[in-house]
Amino acid sequence: MSPRRIKITCGVELKGTVNEGLESQPVAVEIKDSEGSVILIRTATSDANGEFD
Repeated sequence: MSPRRIKITCGVELKGTVNEGLESQPVAVEIKDSEGSVILIRTATSDANGEFD
């Protein structure tokens, strides 16, 4: 019997605003599982208004 693979897909929408003085700077996002292990790291750059998505 061959092993079964299960693919789970979930969508995450990330939006936010950085503090004043940090506009146009990179934002790091770290996602952890329920045990606290890091499962994903992504970066985004905030715009001139400090907003990112």
